[in-house]
Amino acid sequence: MWAEYGIFVLKLVTVVLIIGLALLMIAGARQGAKQDKGGKLVVKKLNEKYEAYADALDHMRLDKKAYKARVKQQKKDAKQQDNKDVVYVLSFEGDMEASQVDALREEVTALLTTVQAGDEVVIKLNSPGGVVNGYGLAASQIQRLRDAGVKVTVAIDQVAASGGYMMAAAASHICAAPFAFVGSIGVVAQMPNFHRFLQERKIDVELITAGKNKRTLTMFGENTDEARDKFKQDITSIHDQFKAHVAKGRRSVEIDTVADGDYWTAQEAFDKKLVDRLITSDQLLQELSASKSLISLSYKRRVPLAQQVSKFADTLLRSFAIRARHY
Repeated sequence: MWAEYGIFVLKLVTVVLIIGLALLMIAGARQGAKQDKGGKLVVKKLNEKYEAYADALDHMRLDKKAYKARVKQQKKDAKQQDNKDVVYVLSFEGDMEASQVDALREEVTALLTTVQAGDEVVIKLNSPGGVVNGYGLAASQIQRLRDAGVKVTVAIDQVAASGGYMMAAAASHICAAPFAFVGSIGVVAQMPNFHRFLQERKIDVELITAGKNKRTLTMFGENTDEARDKFKQDITSIHDQFKAHVAKGRRSVEIDTVADGDYWTAQEAFDKKLVDRLITSDQLLQELSASKSLISLSYKRRVPLAQQVSKFADTLLRSFAIRARHY
């Protein structure tokens, strides 16, 4: 009985929520034209985080006199903070589509409006790679900073492979945690082919193109050796460009010995000169904070109200569905 009553209540609440959310979505759609579809730049001073850690621990560790002296010195150091060079800290979490590249473009554009001589940029990079054009564009954003005379350090804690390393190779300096994965300087492309499956079922697929090489390999038609050769030429050309890009950014690397698509731990990559220093991003930033002002920069794109409501509704309904199964 109670189980049936619980399910009834959940259904009733769900219906009410759906109606309410639908009204919110309609309101959001009406306001959509008035909303700014851009985003905002989020800026934070990281030195304060380290100072807060030290303050909390010293407050417990030191006696009252020593703690007061420390606070006094901290205030004195804070007055000199404005005279320090600045290290801007960015983060790039890569996926197959390099979807964060749009945010990176905005961040780099913002930096180039204010960066001064002596300033540096640290990019915390984590990416297993993905599409060539997306990661090529991301590497170009790092090159924009280099062209402006800015020192750029890429810090790798977990992985920078394939397109991820393409990005890293554009930096002035590469740091990596000892067991991070680095490398994979290669190109891969694959697709299923359903031609025989369709042929057995007497299904024909017509492919009409204008231009001999408009379509080489296809998922549904019969692939020829000529098409395979052309496709291989294409990815070989991309691989050659990838190798040239790494060789330009990492002049001490023997490119032909590392560009076979293999990857290594950062300890091994250090020996191959793919990495300049073995250190985590946490340790690197903490070191820099002692002598420089650290400012994190991230571009957050605004999500339309209707999309926010839709996501909230989906999460809520999933939650109710899970709870209903437990009654």
